[in-house]
Amino acid sequence: MSYQKLTDNTKDEVLAHEAKWGRFNDAPPGLTEITAEEFAQSGFFTWCKTGVEFRQVCRGLDQTKMLTPFPDMMALTMFYMNHGDNFAIAQDYWGKKVRYFKFADCFHTWVEISAKEAGKPALNCYHYNKCSKCGAKWEYDSSG
Repeated sequence: MSYQKLTDNTKDEVLAHEAKWGRFNDAPPGLTEITAEEFAQSGFFTWCKTGVEFRQVCRGLDQTKMLTPFPDMMALTMFYMNHGDNFAIAQDYWGKKVRYFKFADCFHTWVEISAKEAGKPALNCYHYNKCSKCGAKWEYDSSG
């Protein structure tokens, strides 16, 4: 959700977004720093971006998930993706570099399930998956 879109949403939609992803000064769930190399090979460049949000994070930052300690506040630009794993970038002004992050309510571990288990039709080159952690479902066509 973009910042602009958040301001245009109903109060209930904003509250639902904040309940799941946190508020303006909160770190989003699962915020984990990744290397520039991991970011370069991530789904950021493949998956669709469904929204962008800017935050000044000063609460809920888990330093154990940072590659190096982060100061008290970070300016974080968050990119919501259509695939479950989301990404963020932050300017480390004093460190003179850009830092990269992933975040999600669950970093899914996908296990392929049968069409019958998915309650869907069996189709050629079509795959059904279920997360072994949270039960989310994902399906895709591998025919190219």
